[in-house]
Amino acid sequence: MKPAFNLPAPTSALFEALKHLEFWLERENAARVIVASSNKKDLHKKNLPDHVRITSRPLRGKRIAIRAARNLHQPNRIQARWPEDQMNENTLPCLLCVSSGQADVFVGNYILHCQPGDFVFIPAGVPKGDYLSNIADENPQRSCDVLYLFPGHLLGEGLECWLSSSRGNKPIERLNPNGALIKNSFVAILFNQLSDEVITGKCPNVTLNIMRTLLLCLQRELNEGRALKPRLTHLNQPVEYDQDPIRYVLSYTDSHLDKPLTIHSVARQVALSPTSFKKLFRQSTGTTFHHHLTTKRIDFAAALLRDTDLKINRVGEHVGLKYFQLSKHFHERYGCSPNEYRKRQIKTDHSN
Repeated sequence: MKPAFNLPAPTSALFEALKHLEFWLERENAARVIVASSNKKDLHKKNLPDHVRITSRPLRGKRIAIRAARNLHQPNRIQARWPEDQMNENTLPCLLCVSSGQADVFVGNYILHCQPGDFVFIPAGVPKGDYLSNIADENPQRSCDVLYLFPGHLLGEGLECWLSSSRGNKPIERLNPNGALIKNSFVAILFNQLSDEVITGKCPNVTLNIMRTLLLCLQRELNEGRALKPRLTHLNQPVEYDQDPIRYVLSYTDSHLDKPLTIHSVARQVALSPTSFKKLFRQSTGTTFHHHLTTKRIDFAAALLRDTDLKINRVGEHVGLKYFQLSKHFHERYGCSPNEYRKRQIKTDHSN
C-alpha cells in the first residue's frame, strides 16, 4: 500500500518504518517483545529471543534527580539522569521498535543487541540511553533504524513517534526531524493495553494482535495526513499536556478498575510524583484517590450484582477486589454482604 499523496520526507520515513515493522510481525507471526529491566541480573530471569545478545555496561556516573516542575499541570518527563553515561530515567513507558539493521539499545547497566523485528518495551523508571549508537570497535559500517513510541505530552490522546537512524559510528540523535504526533485517542488506548499485556506476558497472541492494530492505525493516520509536527523540547523540560492530568486519571481509572491500581502506578501514568499527584488530585476532586477508586469499584460491583448473574468472586475480579475486600466494603456501605445485596435487588425488582 502506497501513501495516497506525497508525504513530507520525515513522515514518509516514519511510514516506511511502520511498514517494515508490519512485515516482521507478519513474517514471524509473533511479536518479539523484550521487557527491559533496570539491571542485567533481572533481565536474565526473563524469556528473551535466542538471537538477542546482552553486553554488560556498568554505569560510571551518579544518578542526578531532575527537579519537579513548580506547575503540577506540567510534570517532568525525565525524573533522573546519568550525564556521564548519557542515560535517563523516564516517568512514562516507551516502546523501541527496530525497523532495520542491528541496533544496540542501552538500558540500565547493559546493552541489548537487537535485530529487525525486535520490540523493546521500557517501563517507566527503567534507565535507558539518551540515544542508540553502534559500538565503534565492533562494526563501524553497521547501520540501523529505530522507531520510538511513547505518550509524551499527548497523554491519553495519542502517541509521539520518533524515527532515529544511525549510519556508521555516528550516534543517533534523540531529537531529530523524523518525528510526528499522532493525536488519536484509540491509538493511546492501544498503547496502554499493549503496555499491560507485555508486562503480564500472559497471552502472546493478544500482544501480537494489539501490536498489528497499533501499527496499522499509525500508518493510517500518517497516510491520511493527520500527523502533527512535534515540538522539540529539552530532555528535562516539563511536559505540557493537551489534557488535564487528573481528567485523564479519572478516565483511565474507569477503564482499568480490574487492574491493581496504586497511587504510584497511576501517578506514573501522568508523569507526576506520588506526592504531587495526591495534592493535585485532592485539589481537583475534593477527595483522595483511594476514596475515589474504592467508590468507583463498589459502584461498578453493585451494578454487576444487579444486572448480571456473575458469581461473587468474578464480580470481585472485574472491579479489582478480592472476595473479603468486596464483602468488607459492601458491609460498610450497604450493611450486608454482596450476595445479600443481590437478593435484596431481586426482591425489589419483583415487587415493582
